[in-house]
Amino acid sequence: MSYLCLFFSCRLRSSLWLQFKPHQIAGGAAYLAAKFLNMDLPSYQNVWQEFHTPPTVLQDVAQQLMELF
Repeated sequence: MSYLCLFFSCRLRSSLWLQFKPHQIAGGAAYLAAKFLNMDLPSYQNVWQEFHTPPTVLQDVAQQLMELF
């Protein structure tokens, strides 16, 4: 029983899945990856529009992902 509780507490330690839609989380993860690769983010504006998510939301998701790890 304790293993099951540990499993779920690790999986649910973030409220990202409550705050954002799946495509927004995916966009935030892609934004974070691009940032780590030192890509020129403003030049890829069309790519970010594919996620149908405002840049501020992408940045918020990326920040919360960074706080998790």
